[in-house]
Amino acid sequence: MWQSNAWLTLAYAVIVLTAIDANTGGARQWRHRALWLFAASGIGAAAAAIGGHSPLIGALVGASVHALVASVFIWSCDEPAAGWRRLVVALISGWVVVSVLGSAWILTTAPAFAEGFVLLSLFLLAVLTAFAVVLGFLVSRSVAAAGPVLHPGRLAMIVVVSTAVLGGVGFYMVWAEGDKRSRLAGVPTRDEVFVAPAGEAAEPVAESASARVRKADIIDMLAAQSQPSIVQLGNLALLTGEEHWAERFREALLAEAEKRAFAGPAHSVKFGQYHAMLRALFYLELRRGQPALFSAAEQARIAEWLDAVLARSLTVEWVDLLYAIPFRNLPEGPYLNQEVGVGALSLLQHTVGDAELRERAGSYLRRKAVGWRGNFRNLDDALEYQDIWMSNAYALWRYTDALDPAEAPGAQLAVDWLTAQLLQAPVPLNYGLIGPFQPLDALTIAAFGLRDGEARWLLDQRLAKLRDSGGRLPSSLGWLWLWDDNVTPVRPQRRSIAIAGPTGYNFRPGAMAPDKLVLRGAGEPELFALFGQRNRGWHRYPATGTLIALFFGTEPLVTERIVDRYHHWLPAGRAKHRDKKIDRLSLNGPMVARSGIDAWIGGVTGVYSRWSQAAPAFAPLERFVLAGDLQVARMRMADWSGVDVVRTIAMRANRWLAVWDDLTGESGLARAVSWNLVGFEPGADAGRFLQDNGAAAGALVVADAHARLRSEPIVYASRPAWPAAAPDLRVMVESRSRLRTAVVFQAGEPLAVSGQVTDVAGVIRLGDAERLVFGGQGVWHVDGIASDAALLHTSATQQGARYRLFDATHLALAPEDRCIDRLAIRTADADRWTTEDAAAGTAFTGRLDFSPGSDADLTLRLCDGDGSG
Repeated sequence: MWQSNAWLTLAYAVIVLTAIDANTGGARQWRHRALWLFAASGIGAAAAAIGGHSPLIGALVGASVHALVASVFIWSCDEPAAGWRRLVVALISGWVVVSVLGSAWILTTAPAFAEGFVLLSLFLLAVLTAFAVVLGFLVSRSVAAAGPVLHPGRLAMIVVVSTAVLGGVGFYMVWAEGDKRSRLAGVPTRDEVFVAPAGEAAEPVAESASARVRKADIIDMLAAQSQPSIVQLGNLALLTGEEHWAERFREALLAEAEKRAFAGPAHSVKFGQYHAMLRALFYLELRRGQPALFSAAEQARIAEWLDAVLARSLTVEWVDLLYAIPFRNLPEGPYLNQEVGVGALSLLQHTVGDAELRERAGSYLRRKAVGWRGNFRNLDDALEYQDIWMSNAYALWRYTDALDPAEAPGAQLAVDWLTAQLLQAPVPLNYGLIGPFQPLDALTIAAFGLRDGEARWLLDQRLAKLRDSGGRLPSSLGWLWLWDDNVTPVRPQRRSIAIAGPTGYNFRPGAMAPDKLVLRGAGEPELFALFGQRNRGWHRYPATGTLIALFFGTEPLVTERIVDRYHHWLPAGRAKHRDKKIDRLSLNGPMVARSGIDAWIGGVTGVYSRWSQAAPAFAPLERFVLAGDLQVARMRMADWSGVDVVRTIAMRANRWLAVWDDLTGESGLARAVSWNLVGFEPGADAGRFLQDNGAAAGALVVADAHARLRSEPIVYASRPAWPAAAPDLRVMVESRSRLRTAVVFQAGEPLAVSGQVTDVAGVIRLGDAERLVFGGQGVWHVDGIASDAALLHTSATQQGARYRLFDATHLALAPEDRCIDRLAIRTADADRWTTEDAAAGTAFTGRLDFSPGSDADLTLRLCDGDGSG
């Protein structure tokens, strides 16, 4: 495989050697140079071809590298160098090569920027180039005995230019992270955030439920900790009102004050401001409730410490300057990610003794804080980040805005954005970050700070499972003290929904854009599918158009391959293998091969797989429709390196989920679709996979005849981030040209599933009475049915044969004695189905025509004896 790096590494070294050999003593003849230039181009083309990439790109890279190194030699010295001068010229040559190639790479793949990995790639390439240059001198055929004539001025110019190029590359690399979309004008309406499928009936009504966890249970769970954290001690003191818990908190806080915790330099991680906020929170609340808890001397000592903490929070450090480039924001010290600094300043302003520091904190909060005032969604793409941001937004609202409803228009939207993505079952879920996660702080704030009964029910289910399984509460939950048994749990009746969210940054939200698609089957256990629609934000990951998770009740069927890995050579704030470091191959969706310089450097350095990290920014929905118990969605990623990707999704009740991928385009790049399955094993037939872990699930993958379908066990070099739901089998379908492939996952009641991809459509048969046909490229003919529908679903019902078509202009069937029992149509611009009452009972003539882009729901039955209904 080309990922082994052997061919590209060897080719790169040989190409540099050709440049050196073309300039050895007495060899500077134009024929000699031309021959070596031609040879370098051939070597590059051959290496690219072996690696499965365009030979033309390889030839251009080979010729460019050769010409660059040769030019440096010609320009910097009159004849080959000898002695130590050879090393000088070699290093300068390597510097120039890596500068130019690195610049070109960053310019072409800035959307795939991956923090330390980019720097590692450039560093490795520089070392390789320098090594190849030195080696070339040592093995060159003819080297002057001594004293080549160097040009110091030219060498100095090369150093200056190279330094400028490297500096520019580094600056642009970070600057390109900036989000250029327009700012969000204000908190959007609910209809702008949550889009129900067209054709949906009235929203289901939630039902009240009995509480499974009460305040006494929370106290018992906290008290059961053998060594409660300072935050847990604060919660216990406020929940119980008991003196001994307050005393233990006082002792712990004074010990931290003595150590000057959170008052020192932050280095690369400023998240300590969040922990400082929690200390200030409990200190403030306990002092209000128990004024005599801290003596005057202790209060003075704590105020002096918190003065230092606040002063440090308002101090600009080197990491702030790094953030300032992509954020395009003059730093002031408070941590901008998840508005951690806002939460810290909201509490610290009430606990410090220095009036000037209080005024600086207040000024920052008036000028820079957003929270629920103007946003509802944390702009870092992970559920865990939403939990942290909601904690800071609530701190701002409670301690700066005095719980004024007018200052929190985004509060309920923030709760609903989060809960819309949670499973009904108390299953942890996360994306973009390491490990499973339960948003307990956010649900606590929603349940008791905002009196949200549905959030109370979701929190209740998760805490009950934690309690019953003997688990422990996380040590840093800051808002359990808000607990109020008077808030009644309300069991949510969740529905499928498309979610939009802002872009930009938390401190400067940008325009709305596609975010997530959530599909839910009716009934229990719930069939739950979560799809990503974006690759934007500071802490983002390349999940555009991918299936983030598929669950049947509590059983995982498809998840992301995330590992618990720490890159120790990076600064602490960049060391976790998360966000942009997550390989597209670890996700579940379409992929396009890396190209150009990105592919070359990737092959040489081994950074990431062969598949591009530069997934499109968004995958907007073109269609989202509900027809009875069938949900259909279609999303598109246009012009991904010359490849257009259309993903069509269908879910029927709690029975199955089907996904059809159509990757078109004549770019010549390889394209593929990957699936990371949990607990599946290959079946007897190619493309069939079975699982038997309680879900009794099955999967079938079909593809074009020319496509390659393979499966392989997933090997973890690092520990899986979520061992209980870690995928263990990767299924991949790959092609060098147009790729069409379908997968169907079924759970619960097994069906005999079969399928194939023909020249005109993809066909999936689910048992004897159900069929899916995926089209989308003109008229197709399947089993006596002709249509141009992007999707057709047929099923046998008690009333007759039911046909549901999506994005169609006509349906034609073989003529039979049948009558229309029911006909409903939804035109492309309508939100509701229109029932064609006049059609009911009439004879079916064999063809129905619709306006372009329509959906239709048709049931045919045998006509009565007289041929009428």
